[in-house]
Amino acid sequence: MPTQESVTGGGVEHNFAGPHPELGYAPLPERRVTARRTEGDRVIYDVSYTIDRHGLRATPARDPAAGPPEACIALFGDSITFGEGVSDEATFAWRLVERSRGRVVAGNFAFSGYGPHHALAQLQAGRVAATLDCVPTHAIYLFIPEHIARVAGRMFWDRQGPRYRIGPDGFVRRDGSFDGPGPSAAAVPDLDEGLLGWRRWLRGASRTGGADEAALAVAVLATLRRDLGVLAPGIAFHTILWNPYEDRRTREVAAGLAGAGIPTLRLRDILPEFLVDRTPWVLSPDDWHPNAVAHDRIATAIATRILARAP
Repeated sequence: MPTQESVTGGGVEHNFAGPHPELGYAPLPERRVTARRTEGDRVIYDVSYTIDRHGLRATPARDPAAGPPEACIALFGDSITFGEGVSDEATFAWRLVERSRGRVVAGNFAFSGYGPHHALAQLQAGRVAATLDCVPTHAIYLFIPEHIARVAGRMFWDRQGPRYRIGPDGFVRRDGSFDGPGPSAAAVPDLDEGLLGWRRWLRGASRTGGADEAALAVAVLATLRRDLGVLAPGIAFHTILWNPYEDRRTREVAAGLAGAGIPTLRLRDILPEFLVDRTPWVLSPDDWHPNAVAHDRIATAIATRILARAP
């Protein structure tokens, strides 16, 4: 029986998360969480999260009698992929599996506040191999511009997170945690963007860091793809660039992913309406997390543009 929890608000400081030796922090297994966020008298969301025995956000259970799935997918990212603010069955991970009628299996390895370094650390710690009951055929990482800063250790909630350095071969190697010995990132705005960088930093809309950190984010994702290929030769690795705004660093990441040969879907490819008026697609004007309708659109895009199947 899952432990019942109740939390108020979003973010990463949930009481259903705890310290993790490889990741810094992670959801505690076997939790049923009621998450509620309000703005004044207005309810932004009031939903339940189910964390399974592996510490992952729940997806539909696989029928043990069923044959091998056509697609076995590892999903990585942060609160968007985790599904902050929407119920279990509304996450794009759940919708993708449910609509496939058993042909797709997915593991949701995302959590609020995570970045590319958490995805790579999970893989290298053996968590993906130990959790999925099928050999992954696909892996998808959903990237937001703020991940550039996260992979460099700028976030206050991720002091014990996994730290990586780029090696001579262009791939990254684990270098302890952000609070360990060695240089750490300074929390400064993106000075290359001048006044715009300062404005974004002050209002908290973007902490995209510098060019070296953008390169680090690409290198971590390239290493993730390489190491996934060791686990599952022939696996298809894709990124989704969820960028509601454009800045220099996001363009550098997009160019780096293209240069590394990593296929990328952009927000404009999945939900072009978001860039015109995000209101119908987010939880509230104050919370840009995708709502259930947007999650369904993401699931459709993955099914039709990555898995190449009818929705």
